[in-house]
Amino acid sequence: MTKEVRYLKSYYWKDYIVITLGLVLFAIGFTGFIMPNEIVVGALAGWGYCSSMHSIFRFS
Repeated sequence: MTKEVRYLKSYYWKDYIVITLGLVLFAIGFTGFIMPNEIVVGALAGWGYCSSMHSIFRFS
């Protein structure tokens, strides 16, 4: 039983590293390419970003 648990835990760390790397790459791509060019992506998040760009209220 403990051998099986150790085997599964080793895969958890690999998954966490891949997920973290993917999130970092997404954040770099989003802030570096999507936001400066004012491209709207996504459904609700895109609507929120679009409305904040063209609103009289600035949230920054």
